[in-house]
Amino acid sequence: MNPLELRRERILDRLLRTILILGLLAYIPSLFASIAEGLYSLAAINTLGYLLIIAAMLHPRSSYRIKLAVTVMTTLTIGAAVIFFTGTEGAGHLWLLFAVVISALFGKSHIIIISILFSLASLVLGYFFGRWGITGKETAGAAAFAIGSNFTLIAIVLSTLIYQLFQFLRDELHEKELLLRLLHHRVKNNLQLVQSLISLNNDGKNGNEVFRILDRQVEAISHANNLVLHSPRYESLRAADLFTSLIRPGLDKLEGDALLTLSPEKVTELAVGFIGLVERTGQMGGLLVLIEAGETEDSCIIRIRRPLPPPEASELREAADASLLSSEIISVEADNSGLILYIGKP
Repeated sequence: MNPLELRRERILDRLLRTILILGLLAYIPSLFASIAEGLYSLAAINTLGYLLIIAAMLHPRSSYRIKLAVTVMTTLTIGAAVIFFTGTEGAGHLWLLFAVVISALFGKSHIIIISILFSLASLVLGYFFGRWGITGKETAGAAAFAIGSNFTLIAIVLSTLIYQLFQFLRDELHEKELLLRLLHHRVKNNLQLVQSLISLNNDGKNGNEVFRILDRQVEAISHANNLVLHSPRYESLRAADLFTSLIRPGLDKLEGDALLTLSPEKVTELAVGFIGLVERTGQMGGLLVLIEAGETEDSCIIRIRRPLPPPEASELREAADASLLSSEIISVEADNSGLILYIGKP
């Protein structure tokens, strides 16, 4: 999911929260007014619509599409009901226009078309229902035509402007993503060149261990860069995907998973620091790396355990400070059982 879609999803969530709180200011007066006028069906529809929006917002498994569908359908239904029961004297037109705007902001073109057509059908049926005395109040033909034509014009203009604006933003974002992928490809090639130079200068005699760790750190930068670029959620990735490539195959073991919410620069910083930490603390044997979610969505906890002989806490802390370079995204605790890294968004 690209940043634009993520931002639209967050805006929809905030909109629904606003409706839950401020919606009471519209719901309560309309409920009393409906009951006072004997419009019990309208009161029931308003109540059901408000409850549906609450359920869509609070249900943990409600996806973006479900929330959008419930919001659009609810506002369209309320708008149509208000028009049927009150004619042009109610706020039905506002509810219908609100549904069209929501469709243009968060939905695709077919949702916009459906919202406009449903709104027009509601206006037409409301006019005939009032004229035939089925529901609501009768509206003069000229007034109904003026309201319908103006509503159609405003709805089409607003939805077209909003949709075209988002289409422009999508095109701009797509172009930037292409440039970013080209830059990533060049960075990857440069990192491979650096690794080749390290291998050429490693004669296997002097400084072999230093060259090996340096090669692994460059490899960690390359992997972090690739992982961030291909992450389905920008600035978010699975911790296990990152750390699996950083531990030593066949020697270290990794368990658990959590979501990391960090900028690409911080992910690279974490990868390089973790490589150094693994090399320093794992000299006496394999490591057990346990990943678990933190107290907030933007944090996770990494527990590093080393087998016998048990290390000294001061030794582990010294290794952590030397490897992680006092990173602002990581706080460290050390005891004789190992290290605990608290990773959070700065």
